[in-house]
Amino acid sequence: MATVTVRNGIDVQALLDTIEAIRTKPELADFTFRASTNWQQGTASTAQIGAFVHAGDARRS
Repeated sequence: MATVTVRNGIDVQALLDTIEAIRTKPELADFTFRASTNWQQGTASTAQIGAFVHAGDARRS
């Protein structure tokens, strides 16, 4: 059974594996998203995150 090392809530091996995958295939790091914000009054606002694309996969939020 493998030991999972977690630091500050991060699975360290998963992070290292992700870094290596991006080194091998840099386009995996591409990320695009759309956001809009409407100011209400003073410091209040509402924000909405729309469709986004990451690692070549289109998703909708």
